[in-house]
Amino acid sequence: MKPLRWLALLAGLALFAVSFNMVAVKEASNKGNTAGLLGYKCATLSLSAPWGGTDSQKMRQQTPALWFSLLISGWINPAFLLGLVVMFAAPQQRWALIFRCLIALMFIACWVFFFKVHLVALQGFYAWMAGILLALLSNPRARA
Repeated sequence: MKPLRWLALLAGLALFAVSFNMVAVKEASNKGNTAGLLGYKCATLSLSAPWGGTDSQKMRQQTPALWFSLLISGWINPAFLLGLVVMFAAPQQRWALIFRCLIALMFIACWVFFFKVHLVALQGFYAWMAGILLALLSNPRARA
């Protein structure tokens, strides 16, 4: 059972890494054109945009749900890396499982943001999400 968990972790990490070079989102109205944003661009924008300049302050004041969903979306990658550390540091702890599940729930913020700004998720987003979920739920150090 444990080799399968290690394989799941490695597959999840590979999906996570590859997803940054895949198209993750595009505008919903852009049906004919396949152009969109690559995963690494989405990651950097969602991490930096809530803190940048007057547009961010305007968004926070006018549409706080949109600003908050962007903020949470930007924190998913750092939380994922922290979740991996927690998974290896405390594999048997209930709070560690709860923390990893909370990271998975952070994806809701992405969907809220996509809905509000009319974006469509593409294969890069799904690979990124699947990689994170597979890696976080593999827990290769847990007792079988």
